[in-house]
Amino acid sequence: MLSKIPYSSVMQVMKNYTPSDGAIALAEKYPVPADFLSAAQQQKCYADAVLFLAHGLPLKEALWWGYCCAQSLTEWTKADQIVLETVKAWLSRSGEVQRRSAGDAAQLQGQEAAAGWLAQAVFWSTGSMLDAAQPPLVAPPFLYAQALSGAVNLMAVLPDGAQAAARYPHFISLGVKIARGESV
Repeated sequence: MLSKIPYSSVMQVMKNYTPSDGAIALAEKYPVPADFLSAAQQQKCYADAVLFLAHGLPLKEALWWGYCCAQSLTEWTKADQIVLETVKAWLSRSGEVQRRSAGDAAQLQGQEAAAGWLAQAVFWSTGSMLDAAQPPLVAPPFLYAQALSGAVNLMAVLPDGAQAAARYPHFISLGVKIARGESV
């Protein structure tokens, strides 16, 4: 049982994003979240499983999952490590200062780096998407989950895709453990 996923059916989660046709077919055959994730892994529909976990887990657990995926890798540059520290700081304190720090780090890192997307997910998770001096503009619901799924997918395939077959199952396993309420 995935006690941390507050949805009883896969389709309830999929209402929050645009799933692939393959994911929809899989959800019709396996409508329970645990069964869907198991089938997605068996059929190597890894990106679909990542997108589902990013949207199905509660916000804090989802971002913790992304950070745990990042911590399982060793190839981070010094710049990446600095960005990941802002994510860790937000996970520890969840304050506006930490969220804005993650947003600043994401801007500096750019969109080619998984660490940057993870920090962007933190920034889009709560509060305004605009500079503090501007009128607030709240991010659309689940925009953070889109950035998170992008980060996890990039972590799985970069730099050359050679490690994707090993990384995806590991990352999804981490997500399932978090969804079960287990420590990772």
